Amino acid sequence: MRLDIVTIGNFKGVRLPKSLLAQCDFQKTVEVEVRGGELVFKKPNYLRTGWLEAFSAAPQDIDREWLDASLESPVKFKR
Repeated sequence: MRLDIVTIGNFKGVRLPKSLLAQCDFQKTVEVEVRGGELVFKKPNYLRTGWLEAFSAAPQDIDREWLDASLESPVKFKR
């Protein structure tokens, strides 16, 4: 597909057809990088993506003893 580069204020841009955006599942933001002299558009990597699923899949009752332990120390330190 060949697209024209257009002037948008002080910038240059390319209008992407809606069908092309839908095929890539692009929403409001994309990541762009230059790779080998070409522009590559990618879906953004959102921080913490998948964390909720990972925490939900983690065992709930394992290794909690240290969380419930007292914070008091039997050792007295000099000040």
